[in-house]
Amino acid sequence: MSRFLGRRLIRAVLTVWAVATLVFLLMHALPGDVVLVLLDTVGAGSDAAEKMREFLGLDRPLYVQYFDWLGDLLRGDMGNSLLGGYPVWDLVKSRIPVTVELAALTILLGLSIAIPLGIVAAARNGSWIDLLAMQFGQLGISIPNFWIATILILVVAARLQWLPPSGYKPISDGLGTNLLHMIMPSLSLALPLAAVMTRVVRSAVLEVLNRDYMRVAHAKGLHPQHVLWRHGLRNAAIPIVTVIGLELGYLLGGTVLIEEMFFVPGLGQLTVRALLNRDLPVLQGVLLLYSTAFVFVNLVVDLLYGQLDPRIRYE
Repeated sequence: MSRFLGRRLIRAVLTVWAVATLVFLLMHALPGDVVLVLLDTVGAGSDAAEKMREFLGLDRPLYVQYFDWLGDLLRGDMGNSLLGGYPVWDLVKSRIPVTVELAALTILLGLSIAIPLGIVAAARNGSWIDLLAMQFGQLGISIPNFWIATILILVVAARLQWLPPSGYKPISDGLGTNLLHMIMPSLSLALPLAAVMTRVVRSAVLEVLNRDYMRVAHAKGLHPQHVLWRHGLRNAAIPIVTVIGLELGYLLGGTVLIEEMFFVPGLGQLTVRALLNRDLPVLQGVLLLYSTAFVFVNLVVDLLYGQLDPRIRYE
């Protein structure tokens, strides 16, 4: 177990380093001149632009900028924002709780729909419930989350006025107030997630329904619902957990557009603002955090396999 964990940690570190390098190179390949954005005038004199580049260190060779940035990163310094001069980590840290809450609510809503629906569809294979679940899965996969968000804003917020159309209230202002502002963003992300997971749960449960241990459990006289939920779902959990881990990683990227649409002050909104303003240190910091979270989630999923299936041994 320790050797496996050590190898996975080394691979995780190398992956994060590769992603950090790629992010750095892509950020410097973006079209547009960050200096002109900061000066807010395309017609500024060349002297002012050159002085600004020298002040920001953008006049140095790319490899020198890379090693300086990487060295600072290894010391825990993500740099400073080009716009306000604030430390990048302080900006990122203040947005993390909001995005984590949005992701947690999305996972909770998505799985609350997908797991019961997928199990019932598998247990009643070929019935109208199964057909309904498959149609929901197809429809949910086909519709992008920003379209769902637009419909929710127009119908639920604007026409019916059941929920506030945008904005964010922290939990300190009251859990009820917080949830009222977070329901629509979470639902916009949860419905496509639930569609994917419904199909995965159905397929995984169908695969184990005719296994020998399921027949033995039925032969012992156990209640069919007990057999389905206790034995069937647990043995189908590995592919389900695998897809949950992947979807959670993709979910972090999906919050970018949704947070901007609902004016939720999370990492996604910070990413959009940094991209529009060509604030490269902030953009690099956020994308690096996303990639690190994705790698960490997949590492946790690998470790969960042994807990879900005792037959799996880590070499």
